[in-house]
Amino acid sequence: IGNLSDWSSADGGNHFLLIKTDGTLWAMGRNNRPSHGGSLGDGTTVNRSSPVQIGSLTTWSKVRCIGRTSMALKTSGTLWTWGESYGILGHGDEVDRSSPVQVGSLTDWASIGGGIDALHAIKTDGTLWCWGTNSKGQIGDGTVVKRSSPVQVGSLTDWATVAGGNRTALAVKTDGSLWVWGGHNQGATGLGNVTYYSSPVQVGSLTDWGTMPSTMDTSSQNVKTDGTLWMWGAGTSGILGNRKTIHYSSPIQIGSGAGWNSAVGLNFTVGLRRPTIAAGTTSGYLFGWGRGTHGRGGWGDAVTKSSPIQVGTDNNWTHLHGSGNETVGVKSNGTLWAWGQNAKGGLGLGNTTAYSSPVQVGELTTWSKAYNSGAVTTAITTSGTIWSWGQNHKGQLGQEDTTYRSSPVQIGSLTTWAQVHCMGSGVLGIKTNGTFWTWGYNGNGNLAQGDTTDRSSPTQVGSLTTWSVLGGGQNEFHIIKTDGTLFGCGFNNQGQLGDESTTQRTSLVGIGSLTTWSDVASVGATTFALKTDGTLWAWGKNSSGECGQNDTTARSSPVQIGTLTDWSIIPKGGGNVSSIGCIKTDGTFWGWGDGYEGYLGRNNQTDYSSPVQLGHHNDWAFVAVGGQSTRTIRKKYQ
Repeated sequence: IGNLSDWSSADGGNHFLLIKTDGTLWAMGRNNRPSHGGSLGDGTTVNRSSPVQIGSLTTWSKVRCIGRTSMALKTSGTLWTWGESYGILGHGDEVDRSSPVQVGSLTDWASIGGGIDALHAIKTDGTLWCWGTNSKGQIGDGTVVKRSSPVQVGSLTDWATVAGGNRTALAVKTDGSLWVWGGHNQGATGLGNVTYYSSPVQVGSLTDWGTMPSTMDTSSQNVKTDGTLWMWGAGTSGILGNRKTIHYSSPIQIGSGAGWNSAVGLNFTVGLRRPTIAAGTTSGYLFGWGRGTHGRGGWGDAVTKSSPIQVGTDNNWTHLHGSGNETVGVKSNGTLWAWGQNAKGGLGLGNTTAYSSPVQVGELTTWSKAYNSGAVTTAITTSGTIWSWGQNHKGQLGQEDTTYRSSPVQIGSLTTWAQVHCMGSGVLGIKTNGTFWTWGYNGNGNLAQGDTTDRSSPTQVGSLTTWSVLGGGQNEFHIIKTDGTLFGCGFNNQGQLGDESTTQRTSLVGIGSLTTWSDVASVGATTFALKTDGTLWAWGKNSSGECGQNDTTARSSPVQIGTLTDWSIIPKGGGNVSSIGCIKTDGTFWGWGDGYEGYLGRNNQTDYSSPVQLGHHNDWAFVAVGGQSTRTIRKKYQ
């Protein structure tokens, strides 16, 4: 509504009342009806299609719109009403008012609520007061007598909040108990019957009800203190949200998840919910942003996206990897999916057709992880076998030939592979016995065999059995031993190996002497690593601020990014990458580097040379970068 950002609260139906942060009152919407009107409070019966200020006071604190009647509190504790009356305004008469009029002279009103036929309010002393039409006992004073001014409901002083519908009222006490009066013939009271009550009756015996009850003509709802949503009454048109159209005369839980804040409705229901995530959740929804060329983003077209966009609705993604124009992903059910360019058959779909949304690869349900490096994919199954497909001009498919494959083929028959990773046109693997193997392109010595000769089948690197964690880049890689030491090999023109040089290495070289490295990823020509203390380190290419040091100077040895110790997940990926994303232990996502065409997902083209948080969400679970695109997983919620 307009472009202002100083609104504080609002309520409405046929007309709306709004309060700004400066305490001014505004209104818009319907303001006239034959022989009635004035519900906006501007002294007229003219409809308003944009907000108009009501008076000049800056002391308004709460508002309620009830049919063609308006109700408000000021910071002074005074109560005001206006609009159509028929005795509901509380002034002791049935005269309509087209501007706010104080109800009595008391200054101890604390909260307000009401339905079409009756208004309700609670004072600072915890007493409950009601007035208006009372044909079904909705005032709650034990009668069905109409009241044109406030009357106290009982003598209790422990009422916390109240809400009213057409003929039903709900209230919660300070002890968390839920009470109802009035009624409806479809069970809106929640008392297990269709009886009308003229004084408050407790709904069940529980004391865990929240303070945001809501009831309208035929149904009622409230949220409990554990965040679960409960509803009852008419189920017509699916109002209750339980996939049925059955009436319920007692509260039923809606769904199984928590996180609900409130719900309101008349002929439909709207609720506010903050998703809750079960402990240990690692799978979730697929999101992406950045360049969409050849459909690499998976969002159904080739259009570049400068902010996160959800890909499909599935919430069981567990692993992603992409480099260049292709992406592969694995779901928690063990299925493998691919999308993107596919010029060399790298998607594994038996063809070279491009796909702009995820397509399942075969029918296997035992895939664990998959890695794509532009035109070749290598994947590992839960049984320890490895498979590859796509481009094979350097023998990177491990088949002892250079024949391209557009469908998965197994590399050997062993079931002892523990990890696999693509590295440009080279491939890395670790077996369950801790041995390290490489094959494919070796023009930069990146197979760590002491030469630059390509290999078309897995070849062991040395004889050690203590290799633990792989991190492949474009033409270089890093690997961590079980003792926490870090090694690198391959291309090094930007210092990305981290050995304080820019010298290419054809054999493994140690990166310092520390024994506290826990994870490593070579992304483009920049390397990122985590230590066991949660610190984040980077080195190599830095032309767009990739190293996170607030400058663009390349580094040939590890430098810490900031001083924080709460980093958790570093980006997996490769190819031409200069846009970085990492996840902290609290689930927040942080990006930096090249912001061209919105690569950082911040809806701008600004480069950042140090980490900046993306949005406010704290449910990020995985990140993969490659080819000017970012692929992420956000945890599924209950």
